[in-house]
Amino acid sequence: MTTDQRPSSKASLPAGLTYRQFDYWCGLGLIPGQPERLGSGHRRKLTRDQIEHLRVMAQLVRAGFTPSAASEASVSIRATGSWRVGPFTVEQVAS
Repeated sequence: MTTDQRPSSKASLPAGLTYRQFDYWCGLGLIPGQPERLGSGHRRKLTRDQIEHLRVMAQLVRAGFTPSAASEASVSIRATGSWRVGPFTVEQVAS
């Protein structure tokens, strides 16, 4: 494991997710750079960028976005540097 990757069991907790929810999102292909299925016995490792994607995604899902829409919005937010999603900002969504 390189220094820029963390085991998913520790990485998903700061995002406020359960491992089951994280695994489901990976299975749907919503986490960029994560294989959809690894099979049992394989630990997923996440980069800091993927952890940030999960954090933003989790905030948006809690605000009512579907996981798919939250993933798309998170990619857009992080690519453009604009924290606006429609009439909301991520800070507004998180509160």
